Amino acid sequence: MAHSGHWVRYSSRFCITSLTAAATLLVGAVPSTNAATTDLAPRPAVDVTGFSTGWSNPWAISFLPDGRSALVTENESARVYRLRDNGRRTLIGKVPEVAVLQPGDAAKGGLLGVAPSPTWDGRKDKQVFFMHTTATGSRVVRMNYDGKSLSGYRVVLDGLKRGSNHHGGKIAFGPDKYLYVATGEATHARLAQDRSSLNGKILRITKSGKAAPGNPFGNRVYSYGHRNPQGLAWDREGRLWSVEIGQEAKDELNLIKRGANYGWPSCEGVCSVKGMTDPKATWDHTTAPAQVAVVGDDLYVSSLRGYQLWRVPITAALQGKGDSARTKVFSGYALRALAKVPGRNELWLGTARQVNGDRILRVTVDQAVGQRAQGARGTARAAETAPRTNDDMTRHIKRSAPVDGGAPAGAKTLSKGWHTPWGISFLPNGRTALVTERLSYQVYRLDRNGTKKRVGEVPYTVPEPYDEGAGGLLGVAPSPTWDGRKDKQVFFMHTTKSETRVVRMDYDGSSLRNYKPILTGIRRGGDHNGGRIAFGPDKYLYVTTGEALQPELAQDRSSLNGKILRITKSGKAAPGNPFGNRVHSYGHRNPQGLAWDGKGRLWSVEIGQQTHDELNLIKRGANYGWPSCEGVCSVKGMTGPKATFSPEKGVPAQLAVVRNVLYVSSLRGQRLWRVPIDGGSERLGTKTAFYPGTYGRLRAIAKVPGANELWVGTSDLGYGNDKILRVPIR
Repeated sequence: MAHSGHWVRYSSRFCITSLTAAATLLVGAVPSTNAATTDLAPRPAVDVTGFSTGWSNPWAISFLPDGRSALVTENESARVYRLRDNGRRTLIGKVPEVAVLQPGDAAKGGLLGVAPSPTWDGRKDKQVFFMHTTATGSRVVRMNYDGKSLSGYRVVLDGLKRGSNHHGGKIAFGPDKYLYVATGEATHARLAQDRSSLNGKILRITKSGKAAPGNPFGNRVYSYGHRNPQGLAWDREGRLWSVEIGQEAKDELNLIKRGANYGWPSCEGVCSVKGMTDPKATWDHTTAPAQVAVVGDDLYVSSLRGYQLWRVPITAALQGKGDSARTKVFSGYALRALAKVPGRNELWLGTARQVNGDRILRVTVDQAVGQRAQGARGTARAAETAPRTNDDMTRHIKRSAPVDGGAPAGAKTLSKGWHTPWGISFLPNGRTALVTERLSYQVYRLDRNGTKKRVGEVPYTVPEPYDEGAGGLLGVAPSPTWDGRKDKQVFFMHTTKSETRVVRMDYDGSSLRNYKPILTGIRRGGDHNGGRIAFGPDKYLYVTTGEALQPELAQDRSSLNGKILRITKSGKAAPGNPFGNRVHSYGHRNPQGLAWDGKGRLWSVEIGQQTHDELNLIKRGANYGWPSCEGVCSVKGMTGPKATFSPEKGVPAQLAVVRNVLYVSSLRGQRLWRVPIDGGSERLGTKTAFYPGTYGRLRAIAKVPGANELWVGTSDLGYGNDKILRVPIR
C-alpha cells in the first residue's frame, strides 16, 4: 500500500494513512486544527498502541533500573504511579508540599520530574528523586520507595525561584551517576546569565544536593543561559541533549556542553553573540517541545502546542542540518511525558491536558515497515533520503523475527556472590556452565536456575596482587565431547609465579582433580596475559596470549606471546597451522575474546594501548599489526580491525555471537556492545551500547546453548559483590 503520507500500524496491524485518524482512534481526542496530517519525508514506521488510560496530566516517565516498569508523575494531583509493561498501574503515593500556582494549566508548576537512583533495588537502595514547586519556590527532594509505597521526604536542593511559569522540571541521572536538573528562569530572564543563581540552568549535583565534582564553575551549574529547558537525554556516545521552550520566535534543541552559555535572554534560536552557543535544531514557537528521548541514532521530541512527536537524526543535528532533517512522526494531540523503554526500540509517550482524560501510548519504531512503504512509493527521493539502517533503532523485534538480528531485552541477576568471574564456558549438555574466579582460583558449576556449586580450584595459580588487570585463573574450556565419564577433560589457562600456561584437569561432574600442564613457556607480565581459550568448530583448542608487556614478541612467530594459538588436547601444534608451529595468527597486543559466527569464522577482541581497542576477524596466518599498528593499519602485510572502540568506552574483554550479532563485554567502558554482522559478508554494522554504567565493569560472557540468551559477568566490584546476569536477546 502506497500513499503520500507515512505509515502507522495500529494494534490490529492495519495501516492508517492519516496520523490524525490514528490519534483519534487511539485517544478519542479532538485533533488540533493546526496539526499536520501528512508528511512526505520518509521515516521509520511506528506501531502505536493505546497502552494505559485514566491519567491526569502525566508529566514525567522514568524507568526503574530493572527496565520492566516505570514511575510516572501526575502534575497537579502530585500522585506517583508505578506503570508496568502490561499497562497495569499502581498508586504508590503522593509527594507532599506540592503547590500549583495556576490550577488547570500544567505549565504553571506542580509535581514535575522523577528520577530513581541508578542503583535502586527497593532494598539496599530505595532512593527516588522528584522535582516540584511549592508555594514559594521549586525544589528537588528525595523519598524512599521500597517497591510498594513512597515514604520519607527530604529536601536535597532548595532555593530555586518560582514564577508564574518557566520552571524547567526534568531531572535525570547521567552516565556519570550524577543528577542533572533542568531549571527555568522563573520569568526572571536576567537569572539565566547569573552563574551564581540556580535558575535558567542545567545543574549537576550529587544525591545529597551538593555540586558534583568537575562542574565548570565550582558550584552546581553545568550550563547556563537557558529560558525553560524541560528535556534531558543522553545518546549512545554519552552526549547530553535538551529541548527548550522559547519566548516568541524559536524553540530549541540543544547539545549541552559543560560550561556552555546558551544565550538567553540575548538570543532565541540561532545566536550570533560571541561566546554563546547555537541550538542544533529549532522550531517555530508554536511547537513548545516538552521532552526528548533517544532511540538508536535519533532524537524523539514530544511537543505541547505543536501536537506532534518529532524525530531528529543525531548525525544531521551535529552537522547543523537539524532543521531540514527533522520530521513529524505522530500528531493529533498535546504530548509531554516521554521515555525510551530500556532494551527495546520503543517509547512510552504521555498525552497532556486532554478533556476526556490522558493516556500513555506505546510507540515502537519499525524501520522494516518504513522501508517497504518507501519501496512501494518507488521514488528516487525516498531512496535517497531514507533513514540510515541502525539495528538498535530500526528493528522492532517480533516473535516471528528472522534468524539474524535481535537485541538485549533487559538484564536480570542470575547469580550473586561472585569474586571477579573471568571465564564462563558451557558443558556440552548445554544445561550447566563452568565459571572461573580470577583472584580466588576457584571453579564453580552454575546451572540455568542460578544454582552454583564449587567444584575445585586450579593449583599453582599466582595473580599479580597489585594489578587488577593482570593474571590469575583465566579461561576455561571443557572438551567438546565431555560427558563426565569417558571424557572428563576440562582445560584452563592461568598464571604461575613465572609463566602463563594451559593445563588439563579431570571433572567427573562433582569435582576437579589430576592437574597436568599441556602448554608451558608462555611469558607472563604484570599485564597483557590474554587468557581466553575455546574449542573451535574443528575441535582444536584456540588460545589467546598477550605480549606480556614485551611488544616485540607479537611479531616474533617463534614466540608463544602476542598470538592466537591453535593446539591439540595434548598441547602440540594442530595440523594445518600456517607456520608449522602452534601459531594461528600473530601481531596481537592483548587479545581476550574468541567466538565463532554461524559461518565458522573466528572473531576476537583486543585491548589496545592508548588510542584504539579492536574487534578483529581472525584469519589463518594473518598479522594484526602490533606494535606497528593500533586500530586501522595501512602497513603492507598487516591486517586492520573490522571495528574499533575508543578506550574510554571500550577495553573490550570478551565476546559472544547470537543470531549473527557480536556482543562485546567492556571493562573500562562498563557496557555491553552490540555489533551486527552484515549478512554473510565481513562487514559490520553500527555499534550500539547497552547498559552503560549500569552494572560496572563487564568481562565474562557466553551464549547459552539452544537459547537466544547471554550470561554476562560483572568484574572487580569487590569480594562477593560481582554478579552473573542473564540477558535475553529478542
